[in-house]
Amino acid sequence: MNDFNKKMPIPIMPIPIGYISISNNPFSTQEHREDNELENEEDNNYHEEECDILRSIDDDLHEMIERNYNERVTINNNYVLLLEKFMLIDNITNKLENIRNLVLMEMNMLSALNNVTAILSNYNQEAVIVCLTRNQFDNLGQSYQYCNDNINQTDNDTQRCSICQEKYNNYDLIKNLPCGHNYHMNCIFTWLCQRSVYCPICRKDCRE
Repeated sequence: MNDFNKKMPIPIMPIPIGYISISNNPFSTQEHREDNELENEEDNNYHEEECDILRSIDDDLHEMIERNYNERVTINNNYVLLLEKFMLIDNITNKLENIRNLVLMEMNMLSALNNVTAILSNYNQEAVIVCLTRNQFDNLGQSYQYCNDNINQTDNDTQRCSICQEKYNNYDLIKNLPCGHNYHMNCIFTWLCQRSVYCPICRKDCRE
């Protein structure tokens, strides 16, 4: 019997690892719990840091958006003000151009008026047509019919009308002016009553 036991050793069955429980080990469970808490605390801290970073980024983005919006509004307002200034300058430029054109027009008119005044000032009294009336002509000097016996034959000037440059013929009507010069009646009538009151030869005023 003893020999049999020696020959036949009792086999030791291996215990599966899966069946080994460490839950009964208090030290192992406590360490595991502390590790989990530490990991959870680290995770929470990491998440809080991430949230703080995201919150800071979000605040920066909002601040940047607000600043960009304000800058854009400022730029738009400045653009509107600049546009209004340009429009005002354009209107002022147009008004100045109109004033310049008016001044140039007035200067041209003034220059033309000065030219006309200068031309008129150069006219003497002879340029103004002053004529005798019919009554004045009839009462002027002497009238007679031409006859060879009345005028010296040797004086060629007295035998020719200085207006028409034709010689006197017998029975032509002659007008003798107060200055002593004589002409055809019709010639001197046209001269004194339509052109001038001055004698064609001596320029004496027949009204005197």
